[in-house]
Amino acid sequence: MKEKDTVLIAIIGGILLLAGFLLVFFVFRTSPSHPSSSPASSKETAPGITGSQANGGQTSNQPASTRTPQEPRLGTKTVGTPYSGSSFGSGSTGSGPRANDSEVAAKMAALEAVASQHREKVLTDSIAWAEKFIQDPNLATATREVYRQRLIPGLRNGHRALQGRDFAGAMREFEKALEDPHGSPVSKFVCYKYIKYCAAQQRDTEKFLQCAKEQAMLMETQDLSMLGIDKTGDAMIVVEDLAKLLRASKNAQAFQTLVDNRMKNSLDRSPEARDKITASLKKQIAERERIFDEVQKM
Repeated sequence: MKEKDTVLIAIIGGILLLAGFLLVFFVFRTSPSHPSSSPASSKETAPGITGSQANGGQTSNQPASTRTPQEPRLGTKTVGTPYSGSSFGSGSTGSGPRANDSEVAAKMAALEAVASQHREKVLTDSIAWAEKFIQDPNLATATREVYRQRLIPGLRNGHRALQGRDFAGAMREFEKALEDPHGSPVSKFVCYKYIKYCAAQQRDTEKFLQCAKEQAMLMETQDLSMLGIDKTGDAMIVVEDLAKLLRASKNAQAFQTLVDNRMKNSLDRSPEARDKITASLKKQIAERERIFDEVQKM
């Protein structure tokens, strides 16, 4: 009986002891004086600096509510803020080295100069090769003309201007190409064709007729067979008739002169015949002016 009482007392004593430990633990956790929950001891310091170092070696008695808030912390490192100057912040001052804008600009200019020299060398070498290539007597005429035209900067620049619909600029470039030493009757005929196109886009009748006359002279005197054009002695006559019709469309006196000339060559000089000639001329003029209208739609 005494042994059972002893065991019972031991069990009760163990339970009371365990309850006492648990009571002390929870009281300790919720106590305001615990360092982890005390506002006075919650001030953080920078990494590697103790509390006494942060306060000049002395304990601060300043109330927690009036202290300057510290920067947010991520682990043991300070997180950048817009005012911190760290790589995480957006401040204008940083701890890392900054590139000098003038130095960067100087380096870029130097690189561009080197690239420009390289491009010029490549272009010079290409021109030298093409000039030698077109001198080959065994080269086909069409191939020679293709490479000859690649040697004319005005043709290349004129095409680029046409792609941008800069007709005035294209006209200037093609006019330069006419004076290029690498030019040939074929390349000149092509240049006049493009200049006519630009003139038609701008409705410049006189420039259009001037180029047409130059083309007619080339057709009568030069070999343009590679363009599918045979020599002819009538080209200039056709252009002169075209010039008369286009000019008569803007000049009433020139139009009446055309009517009078056709009446002189007509056997029927009645008023009805004159009316027919007048109507025929107006129709021809409309057909020639359609060239400008169709070109402008392109």
